[in-house]
Amino acid sequence: MFLVASGESRFFSNILETNYFYRIKILTEAGKEYADIPIGYFAGSTNVEVVSAIKAQITTYTNGVPEVTTLGKESIFQVDLGNGYKEFRISFPNAQVGSILEFSFKKADKNIEFLDGWSFQRSVPVLFSNYQITMIPQLEYKMIGQGENFYHRSEKSEGNGVYSWTLRDLYSLKGEPYMKNYQDYVDKVEFQLSRYQTAATTSGPEWTDHLNTWEKLGDELIEYYSVRGFYRTNPLEREVLSLDLSKGSQKDKAEIAYYYIRDNFINEGEDLIYTKQTLPQLLKSKKGAPGELMLAYMGILKSQGIECNPVLIGSKGHGRSDIVPFPFFESV
Repeated sequence: MFLVASGESRFFSNILETNYFYRIKILTEAGKEYADIPIGYFAGSTNVEVVSAIKAQITTYTNGVPEVTTLGKESIFQVDLGNGYKEFRISFPNAQVGSILEFSFKKADKNIEFLDGWSFQRSVPVLFSNYQITMIPQLEYKMIGQGENFYHRSEKSEGNGVYSWTLRDLYSLKGEPYMKNYQDYVDKVEFQLSRYQTAATTSGPEWTDHLNTWEKLGDELIEYYSVRGFYRTNPLEREVLSLDLSKGSQKDKAEIAYYYIRDNFINEGEDLIYTKQTLPQLLKSKKGAPGELMLAYMGILKSQGIECNPVLIGSKGHGRSDIVPFPFFESV
């Protein structure tokens, strides 16, 4: 179980720096799998995220006598996962039932539009979980909490731009057979940039809005899809030359296009609102996530003059159990 899970975030210029600290106790033989700790992050090509200052130690007990071992560099190593993703791995030596694992690290994040926030619940029980963030006046964020415990049991404090939440004695939450969308109920808190200060004048600060309306979010998504090729009809017209879409009603053409996608492409991958492939990549690989295939299908319809547009009809399965009253990246 996690005895302690703690995070503290603050801004330094346009970078969010978060200090993490964890203390884990191994209670069973199965718990030894936590002796190998991954710390994942997205570096990209410009070091969007940087992880540093990793420290770790393990406390083992022999006849009730504690022995503390500080881990060296040989127990902490980095792995390149590809596509800009990297991971530090901490390997605790000689982990036993009863051992206590402690580790801490620092992460600097240049992406201040969508902050990582904090998940209080984990796949094993958590005795104490705390998150604190210090905001700055020049940036204004929308905050959204999630989970029954977060709303009704969390210890909250707020003052001088410092916000803190603490939850205690949390049960584990993990996927089980026949359980769907369990992550909709994880206790967590998240943040999205709402507006930022662009100038200070004698009449007061001037602000620029950022993703604060559904219309603005919709426009940005359409632009994103267009850049990825899904709103360009030419590639799709070449792809469907083997189809006879010259006759019949719009419904007939839509049915033919639907069965073409169904029978010629493999549906695999996570259903996300942002695509991992461009349209040419999808047409070449003949496999894609549900969202990518739906966008390709829409492209075929648009190439035939059939008007269609994507519509958000819900966010279940994407970490939300309640309706979100404003555009929020993680909710869509």
